[in-house]
Amino acid sequence: ELLVLRHKVSLYQPDLVLQALFTGNDITGNSRELDSNNLRPYFVMKDGRLVIDASFRHTTTFWIQRLPLSSEAFEFSRVLQVFREARYRLQTYWHEVEHQERMKDRIGSDIGLDAMLYLEPRDPVWENAWTITEKLEVLIKREAEEGGSRFLLVSLSNSDQVHPDLEHRHALARQLGVSDLF
Repeated sequence: ELLVLRHKVSLYQPDLVLQALFTGNDITGNSRELDSNNLRPYFVMKDGRLVIDASFRHTTTFWIQRLPLSSEAFEFSRVLQVFREARYRLQTYWHEVEHQERMKDRIGSDIGLDAMLYLEPRDPVWENAWTITEKLEVLIKREAEEGGSRFLLVSLSNSDQVHPDLEHRHALARQLGVSDLF
């Protein structure tokens, strides 16, 4: 969101910047360790400041995807499509294997929320994810306001928080040892 604000939104000089924070993936999406999308930038903490980590640009996969021929070749070659699908499935499998320890904390949500979302951070990875998210929000607000925009941050509820069965919500909160899911 910060990069979009800097490179796209600011060009339009909006009166209002409205950002929606979705607990379903925005916290984990700010952590390479929790998200593991190796083809995009992440912000990391360095000396108490947010800095961009664009190391993905140095990977072979990134450069292969940027080759002009690669997208055309995949469109016309069934063999290359099979290889691309196999690579995707292997990456997905290994991602699951790598995060098996973390995945044991997942709850039975239809969108696969991580139970750690509802708890105070218990480990450095989650602490870092929350710290980065909080610092990003402060920076987005500051840059929006410096650009002359009002800033509004809203938190979007996830499916477990608004589940129609009240007992489901209470049972999940009891299971996690929290007073509520908000």
